Amino acid sequence: MERNALRRLMRERRDALPAEYRAAADRAIREMLLGLPEYGRADAIFCYIGVGSEVDTLPFVQRALADGKRVCAPALTRGGRMEAREIAGAADLVPARFGLLEPGPSCPAVRADEIPFIVVPCICCDRSGNRLGYGGGYYDRYLAALPKTDAIVVCRERSVCADGVLSPLPHDVRAGVVVTERGVFRCGAD
Repeated sequence: MERNALRRLMRERRDALPAEYRAAADRAIREMLLGLPEYGRADAIFCYIGVGSEVDTLPFVQRALADGKRVCAPALTRGGRMEAREIAGAADLVPARFGLLEPGPSCPAVRADEIPFIVVPCICCDRSGNRLGYGGGYYDRYLAALPKTDAIVVCRERSVCADGVLSPLPHDVRAGVVVTERGVFRCGAD
């Protein structure tokens, strides 16, 4: 299936998931993230802020702040780029392009190499770490610039595709870990 058609189909399916299922899955995903040894070792995390029917990451972000972590969220910049900006709480988030919430302009930028724990969104993914994003390439460009990518993609089980459905493009960066409500899947990303 062509990527844009698959994006539309999987977004429609995700939007149609029952609210009770989404809430329960998101709680389980949050607990899985908090239990990762990488989370325990990390002094800083970078996590997208879920909106709409995406996995709700704000409770995870709030818990990381309570755990004393340095927390960064993505901010889109000029030229199709994304940067990590440090936040002190939800009050630092402002409405942005594409219906997103992102750190306000007063939030300081943080170098990517200072952040060992990166949580990325997807519309769908497979257990090999291939993810289908929204088509802008922001995360692929961001992750490709890192010397070693240990990205963690979060996805509800009902949005996980069978291996082989997602055909990665040459610029796509595979996640090293997939977290669903059913478990943690280590992918051995290149």
